[in-house]
Amino acid sequence: MNKSLVLALTLGVALGWASVSHAAGNTTAAAPLVSLRTSSLIDGPSVRLGDLFDGTGAQADVVVAKAPAAGASTVFDVGWLFSTAHAYGLNWRPPSASSAIRVERNAIMIDTIDLAKQLANKLPSSLPLRRVELDAQFRLFVPVGASTDVQIQKVDIKPETGRFSAEVRVAADDADAAPVHVSGRIVGLITVPVLTRPMMPGEVVRPEDITTADYRVDQMQTGGVMDPRDLIGETPRHPLHAGQPLRASDLQVPVVVKRNDLVLIVLERPGLYLTAEGRALEDGGKGAVIRVTNTQSKRTIDAIVLGTGQVAVRPATIQQALN
Repeated sequence: MNKSLVLALTLGVALGWASVSHAAGNTTAAAPLVSLRTSSLIDGPSVRLGDLFDGTGAQADVVVAKAPAAGASTVFDVGWLFSTAHAYGLNWRPPSASSAIRVERNAIMIDTIDLAKQLANKLPSSLPLRRVELDAQFRLFVPVGASTDVQIQKVDIKPETGRFSAEVRVAADDADAAPVHVSGRIVGLITVPVLTRPMMPGEVVRPEDITTADYRVDQMQTGGVMDPRDLIGETPRHPLHAGQPLRASDLQVPVVVKRNDLVLIVLERPGLYLTAEGRALEDGGKGAVIRVTNTQSKRTIDAIVLGTGQVAVRPATIQQALN
């Protein structure tokens, strides 16, 4: 017997049963009328009458089917619904031949990021700080109430490249949970100081402007700043983004003496303090050595920037500065 004929006969029985019940209403107490729910979201491993119909009363918890896998759904058609309702004495009249209900099983999702984090902690590796980068995207579903812990069943790692492949399983207590094949790479990380906000030249880096972030070792450039203390008091040479590794060449001491500024040339030794007026020939930050011209003698010397408008003479250039 083909499927269409079975469905037609089932609906015929349903309509006939409804007519008989209606006709006998004056002599026999009919079962309470139940209605089909529009949809159903369940947590457990079983589908119950109350998940399908409203008005089932004491029979609401009667199990009638196995639930779909976590995160999946199943459609129950009119024929199955009528047969089930009739088997348990429910008074249900199918509104049409297309009556059906979709039952979805609720789940906890483990996405690619979650899976990679767990694998980074569980895969054998000599790297003290590491990250796992997976070759594919994942959405694994775990039944509500089940453990989201990932178990590694098989693993193959190539230490020279960090490449790996493995079979993992989640929700070990779920009989429907099948092993999942994953592959990717284990990469070493290093913790470096980064800026908490974008900064422009002229702004001075303060402790509150600094945080840390983990970056792949093989992507770090030479000359990178590793110590947060090396950033404090510096100013960007060019606009800098937040959260990015920094190189020493990205920063400089803030300029306190600018080219063509008039400066006070200072010579201070035990028992001796001499000054002269000079003009800076280049920009310089505190502690930088710049060229300065004595405005009286017109001689050019090297001097150390002490602060705004003030430089100090090196011992080898003392005589030049004063003549």
